[in-house]
Amino acid sequence: MLDLLEQMISSVVTGIIASIVFYFVLYLIKPRIKLSDVMCIDSESDKYKIMKIKVVNLSHSMLMNINYTLHYCVDYEDGLTDVTEIPPKKPPLSTFAKYTRKNTDYAIRITYKIPNDSFPLRDNVKLVFTIQTTHPISNTSKCVGKDYRKDDIKRGTFESGRSTKFILRREA
Repeated sequence: MLDLLEQMISSVVTGIIASIVFYFVLYLIKPRIKLSDVMCIDSESDKYKIMKIKVVNLSHSMLMNINYTLHYCVDYEDGLTDVTEIPPKKPPLSTFAKYTRKNTDYAIRITYKIPNDSFPLRDNVKLVFTIQTTHPISNTSKCVGKDYRKDDIKRGTFESGRSTKFILRREA
């Protein structure tokens, strides 16, 4: 009787420990991405602004099923919001390289060619960027979004590598 009780207790303890280890493994392999705090204006003309957002994959695995959108949102005084989707300059990516110290393919800059007359930047306007991606092993998804107001949009370029900081470009 005592042997049966010892076996049951050891089985329960082993099951709990295995569940905890499995949970931590799944937690560690979930997608981890970081968005830049600012949106950079790379170049500008009378008709268009070339704007970029930097996204960094901090996971140690490639990410798949990448979907991202940029919405131009105008907030009105009556509480209503007008939302328009802005398409990216290039076709969307399908995979995102894993984080390594050898190369910088884990950091991407998503570019948008935004017409000045259709999407003017005013105080009541925000650009909402959303990205969703999936981890190939655990099949867990992560969705991250960021609002960019007029003050969050700067002329410059992003630093290379893991950093999402930007280098401010002075006007000549």
